[in-house]
Amino acid sequence: MFPSTSCRRSKSNSSGGSTLGKTYAGAPDVLAEQLAAGAAVQAADTLVVTVPNQLGVDFNAKMLGNIARYIAPAVGWTPARS
Repeated sequence: MFPSTSCRRSKSNSSGGSTLGKTYAGAPDVLAEQLAAGAAVQAADTLVVTVPNQLGVDFNAKMLGNIARYIAPAVGWTPARS
């Protein structure tokens, strides 16, 4: 059982701000399917992840790990290289 995760896509605009889109929430496999199906998500240059601080460090570490391990690869995202 995975903790529920919430993601929101964002795209920078020409005025220096960003435009927020639909919010996605659910288990990693559900999120990966929803995010992969969204053309706007695939075009976004930023993913905003809500981290619920009241649930504690261990929960949040697992949630972020699930995003990196299951969701990101399923939608074709790769780590940024510096």
